[in-house]
Amino acid sequence: MSRESHLPIDRVKLSKGLKIELNKILLRPKSFFDERGIELLLGQEATEVDRAGQRVLLKSGTALNYDWLVIATGGAPRNFWPETRQMKNVFVVRGFDDAAALEKAVEAVGKPKILVIGSSFIGMEAAGTLVKSASELLVVGMEKVPFERVLGEKIGLAMQRLHEEKGVKFRMGVVIKSFEATQDGVCTHAVLSTGEKIPCDVVVLGVGVAPDTEFLKTSCSLERDGSLVVDEYTKVVGATNIFAVGDLARYPFHLPHGSKDPLVRIEHWNIASQHGRHAALAILGKPKAFTTVPYFWTSQYVTRPSWHLPRPPHN
Repeated sequence: MSRESHLPIDRVKLSKGLKIELNKILLRPKSFFDERGIELLLGQEATEVDRAGQRVLLKSGTALNYDWLVIATGGAPRNFWPETRQMKNVFVVRGFDDAAALEKAVEAVGKPKILVIGSSFIGMEAAGTLVKSASELLVVGMEKVPFERVLGEKIGLAMQRLHEEKGVKFRMGVVIKSFEATQDGVCTHAVLSTGEKIPCDVVVLGVGVAPDTEFLKTSCSLERDGSLVVDEYTKVVGATNIFAVGDLARYPFHLPHGSKDPLVRIEHWNIASQHGRHAALAILGKPKAFTTVPYFWTSQYVTRPSWHLPRPPHN
């Protein structure tokens, strides 16, 4: 079940290119699901989990019964500026509709001044994708250099120089204080913590995601960040038949010197896909502890469309 109206997509490709066609980023064709007896309930949103009755309540007013429940709702884009939610030219990049709306806005202006807020994966991939379509593209980040938190200062500086060679400009070590907009809801300027006003035609927010677990508040014990704690088999701690996988799952980290915290939450594609496999094994009565070593990648300034990158295996 998914709130999105289309078949499941390879979401990570949305920030890596323009002119993305939906049918070219599908994880699997419709026939894949049909041949395996997988029913797809699209365009539906969960509002609550009734653990006692083993039901998932839907926004439509109906309910789904379950013997086993796998929660894989991922993350919701963060937005620290509520006023921007009503602005017509401020975008996140999470779903296909988001990417399509961003592309349409860029084309409508012609050569817009684009402001990208955030200097990690989504922000920098969006910058690399959009810079050729912009008259000016500026990245604002609170770190010293892009990717500093995950790659360190030296590699982050090298990444910044790569982007600068392509025409991207930077304001690092600052935060956005507020936004200015017209009466009809078009953002015109972003105000930095330094007081500087940045003119903009299009704004892209890439400031991370939070676990998309609002609908679980009445039924599950959530961590401060909204995540669910799971065991080494991805089963939700304190539940007998509920599993949580991907961005919302906080799981035991098996490498003894890999983390200061014995529980980690990692927002990357390979973790989500591997979590799903381990949840399936546990449901089938073949539990296998999750000991996959986390890794990540980023694709910037590639010479071929991102949807031609290899697809993951499905065996």
